[in-house]
Amino acid sequence: VRPAAGVDPSAGFLTANPEMQRMLEMASAWASSDIAVLITGETGTGKDLMAKLIHQMSPRCDGPFVDIDLNVLPEALWESELFGHAKGTFTGASGEKAGLLQSADGGTIFLNEIGNLPIELQAKLLEFLDSHEIRRLGTTERVRLNVRLVAATNSDLNEAVEQGRFRADLLYRLNDAHIHLSPLRERPEDVPLLLRHFLALRGFNGLGPSQFDAQPWVQRAREYPWTGNVRQVIGFVHRLEILAGVEDTLEWDRWSNELFDHMERVDERIRKEEVQKRLTLIRSLERNDWNQRAVAREMGMSEGGVRHLMRRWNVERPQD
Repeated sequence: VRPAAGVDPSAGFLTANPEMQRMLEMASAWASSDIAVLITGETGTGKDLMAKLIHQMSPRCDGPFVDIDLNVLPEALWESELFGHAKGTFTGASGEKAGLLQSADGGTIFLNEIGNLPIELQAKLLEFLDSHEIRRLGTTERVRLNVRLVAATNSDLNEAVEQGRFRADLLYRLNDAHIHLSPLRERPEDVPLLLRHFLALRGFNGLGPSQFDAQPWVQRAREYPWTGNVRQVIGFVHRLEILAGVEDTLEWDRWSNELFDHMERVDERIRKEEVQKRLTLIRSLERNDWNQRAVAREMGMSEGGVRHLMRRWNVERPQD
């Protein structure tokens, strides 16, 4: 198995947790096949890194890895960007364009936040998974591709199926190979491992594992909820390095407590802001009779963004 080029294969996945170890073993096994993989987990758990590692551990590692974040890509361009288009298909289509799926030929395409994909494009994606062929917008010609799909989401796709927002047959196909990355609050035993790892990347070589784990600030780190998961740990270590360096462990104890106090204050402020933002969204939905397009215009965001917030804050239209 070939490691990820330019990426430490263990970064973010150092674990003493049996369930996470099982997930990593499954990822390694599935990497050798062409089966589509679905990665689930909260924001910051490393879904994008896991997708890259699956690609780099696979026989496709020398091919392209195309990363598409459906939270960022404008919704109006999704079909054209994914499948391509012919010249003159729509206003502004001044030439023929190969889609991102075609650009991943011979490699892997990673669709992050696949739950945002509109239902009609889910049908086209399922057709591609079945036939390995695509058809560009504005053409009847079919193009055969050799692409492996890895998808990720932080939302509940089973719930989306029940609500009619996600195709059951596509979820069934993706669930053939499912990797769930647990949040750090469910595996506190991994926090010291991650802290030592990311400090070592910055030059720290002192204190053995048992001595390190016994540090008071490390004990506090085990108890902290790490709502941003591994991504938040990386940011914490970066700030700790700036404030205390990577050699003086007494300074770590002092500054880490300052950082934890600050993060707890920020967490509380964010919780209050989230409550207010959720209320603003609900009021906009009620004013617009739960028309998501109208809400998107009113709030200055995409329809996909509105759906994302509704899932994130568990906002559902009341039953009549």
